[in-house]
Amino acid sequence: LEDQYGRRHRLGGELGVANIVVLADRPGSAQLEGWIRALHDRYGGRLPLHGIARLAGVPSVARPLVRALFRSEVPHPVLLDWTGEIAEQLAFTPGRANVLLVDREGRIRHRWEGGATPEKLAGCFREIDALLIANEAPPPPEAPDPPPPVRPSLAGSPAV
Repeated sequence: LEDQYGRRHRLGGELGVANIVVLADRPGSAQLEGWIRALHDRYGGRLPLHGIARLAGVPSVARPLVRALFRSEVPHPVLLDWTGEIAEQLAFTPGRANVLLVDREGRIRHRWEGGATPEKLAGCFREIDALLIANEAPPPPEAPDPPPPVRPSLAGSPAV
């Protein structure tokens, strides 16, 4: 998909251990801020967040205006799903924010819909943290203590 700046994105090539995909149509977009703010406050830039706007039904004549609106209001890339095909593949629920936890293989591990309530956010954080912990790189093995330095023996040396 292209973002509002005309740059093409392919999520499969950009996946980290744990990824959040937020997907909404116009009515659902009002529910996104609570999710995005809470995820940013907790994880900062450590958690990739991919936004997708479902724009099926927007007439082609209005698309440049919609793209310009996104450019003026949203500084980070938002993927523009003009046909709704990607939303359909992700089992999108219209009229609600759709928040997906996706692993590095592209599997949807968990889904939340609607506004960000304390209960939903707690569950979301639990799922993300578990995925991050499960995929943490194991620490490097501890190196054994180095052997003591070898000291040359003076035994058997000619007397000076």
